Amino acid sequence: MLKDKNRLAYLALASVCFFWGTTYFGIKIAVRDLPPLLLSGVRHALAGFIFCFYFIAIKKEKIPPFVDLFKMLLIGAFLVLGANVCVSYADLFWFTLLYSFYKLGCWWRG
Repeated sequence: MLKDKNRLAYLALASVCFFWGTTYFGIKIAVRDLPPLLLSGVRHALAGFIFCFYFIAIKKEKIPPFVDLFKMLLIGAFLVLGANVCVSYADLFWFTLLYSFYKLGCWWRG
């Protein structure tokens, strides 16, 4: 039983590392052709449309009230401008692997 839990934990860790690493690799490639702000905006807008389509068209969820939508829009704007643009802009100058280790170190230290 414990061995199965450890196997699942290692599988989860490997999948997070793979998808997180490919995200930085994709940003590094995309930043060659697109400005960082445009790249981050397109990524967030595409993800938002995919989530909206999934929850509204497939799961048949109701659209939230305008107040909640405004709060989500504000949070999303801060995420795009604060986190994603900074990462995309940093990828213009830093090596992707070096940046990944730097972020991992900051997370690990707390």
